[in-house]
Amino acid sequence: MGWGIAPLIYSRIIKIKSMEKYQLDNEHYMFGGKGDVWGNTAHIAKSGEPVTMCGRPMLSSNWVAIEGMEHIGCPKCVAAYQQLEADKCVMA
Repeated sequence: MGWGIAPLIYSRIIKIKSMEKYQLDNEHYMFGGKGDVWGNTAHIAKSGEPVTMCGRPMLSSNWVAIEGMEHIGCPKCVAAYQQLEADKCVMA
């Protein structure tokens, strides 16, 4: 008793595999190298952090931004970002 909406939010988060750039808040942005552009696997990064949300180091140029990609395809980054957003909702 007392779980509220958290399990419902969590169950919906797990099913989301990709996102679009417009869904990110102001602290997060898309990142990726040429391989991510070619493979449609752009990542999510937080301003000031040296790694993406899935733990990938950001050592290359941001070809995702250079090429103007709009689709975020890394499922681990998407899941981590959605969990962060769900935690904000539960804490509020």
